[in-house]
Amino acid sequence: MPMVQASWQLSASVALLLFAGYFALRLVGHPRVSVLQAFCLQFGVVVAVFAVYQHTAHIAYNHTDGAQERATQIWDVERRLHLPSELTIQHWVLPYPNLVRGLNAYYAGLHLTSMTAFLVWMWWRHRAYYVLACVTVAGTTLTCVTLQHIPVAPPRLMPTLGFVDTGLAYGQSVYGPNGTGIADQLAAMPSIHVAWAGIIAAFAVAVSASRWRWLLVVHFAMTFLVVVATANHWWLDGVVGLVIAAVVFALARLALPSPFAAPLAARLPTTHPPEVDLGLDVQVDRPETASSP
Repeated sequence: MPMVQASWQLSASVALLLFAGYFALRLVGHPRVSVLQAFCLQFGVVVAVFAVYQHTAHIAYNHTDGAQERATQIWDVERRLHLPSELTIQHWVLPYPNLVRGLNAYYAGLHLTSMTAFLVWMWWRHRAYYVLACVTVAGTTLTCVTLQHIPVAPPRLMPTLGFVDTGLAYGQSVYGPNGTGIADQLAAMPSIHVAWAGIIAAFAVAVSASRWRWLLVVHFAMTFLVVVATANHWWLDGVVGLVIAAVVFALARLALPSPFAAPLAARLPTTHPPEVDLGLDVQVDRPETASSP
């Protein structure tokens, strides 16, 4: 059964509806709708960024020169770095069809879903951090999309190395024939899947005290494993995506004024020097000296 796909036109339409809602609520001018007004604006920006991501990916379909050569170079670099072979990881799961179907569904279904849920959660429960998270996600996504205009073939398009396109083999591909799917076939480097999962995990650990936050760390590890096992990304695709996310986050921390970036620093433990009683208020009775005869 093919995976459900959303076009960039649909994402752009949703963004326009959110922006329209924002301006309509501004005309109302009632304090009670201020939260909904801000919601429409913030999520309109996020959906617009995703629409740009989808649209530029389709433009990039026409640029294929050197894609397989760059993929071969990445493969060679990983071997020199003694990274685990993506081929070995995939061969571990291929004998189990139901497991492969589950990994394909995880890759296709939880990418946008998890990011949407994360931003809603940040807005609802940790609003002081929301703008920092939103800027980090948007900046990381746009940077990755820009770099993805340099075509790099993913492992699944390198059958000469022994890789299998599991999404295509099981009818679950998000890419579709001839570049009609949701994403660019040759946008392997860097991995937005891994970058987004890393952002979600990092913010969850930093801003939440709930023990459930560790599930998002598991989601990050699972995402990294899934993109490799399904032959959609090289290890270095994920590493570069995480580096970009870290740099964007650091720049956002420097650029955003308080209270958006400040709360993270406020969570750090502070120590105060102990008070020392110098005894300045103590009256000292001096012994009387004997008078001379």
